[in-house]
Amino acid sequence: MKPKNALFWIVAIIGILLDYCTKQAVLQWIVNTAGEPAIETMKAALVAETGARVIPMTTVIKGVLNFDFILNDGAAFGLFSKQAMGAWLLPLLSLLVSLGLIFYGWFWRIKNRWEATGYGFVLGGAFGNGIERLFGINLVERLLGMEPDLSLRGYVVDFISVFPTTNLPILNHPFPIFNVADIWINLGILCLLVTAFTEPTSGPRGPRQAGLPTRQGKGLKSRKIK
Repeated sequence: MKPKNALFWIVAIIGILLDYCTKQAVLQWIVNTAGEPAIETMKAALVAETGARVIPMTTVIKGVLNFDFILNDGAAFGLFSKQAMGAWLLPLLSLLVSLGLIFYGWFWRIKNRWEATGYGFVLGGAFGNGIERLFGINLVERLLGMEPDLSLRGYVVDFISVFPTTNLPILNHPFPIFNVADIWINLGILCLLVTAFTEPTSGPRGPRQAGLPTRQGKGLKSRKIK
């Protein structure tokens, strides 16, 4: 028996695992190189609203792509940071979106592949960042009953920096640092836009489309008007 919405679940699970593993790898790299005090200093800066300090990791393509560690207490790409909504509204919103998509994918069959892929991307991204905000990146340790070394509940680990030395024309600062979950959410929105613009519009329906009998149908009998 073919599972319902297999593409939807595959895309979501890949995103959740990839997001979690990359964040764990980045966090481990920071602990081994800069040490735990550097992370605690960054958290203190966020609480004091003095700005988060970026910890450079490595340059992948000079001027184009860097891996730089930063803690984000806001939404995707650092939006709404330093605001109260980052502490409770964003995790709640991520949880509601994730539960809604899980319910949708479990009980309804998604026939359009672009739509299934898009919802899978959104679920993977929303679940990845949402769970991290609620439980911290050390979710596995918490599930195993272990006390994590770092308390990062309420924060999201960001590390992908594109065009780090180029200021954006409108914002006048480099493009915000993001993570895999952010990529998944934006890919999902793109797929859903493709679905919206490529699905055929619903025009006037003929008798065959509406399932009504036609004159050639055997079940249609002529009626005489008296």
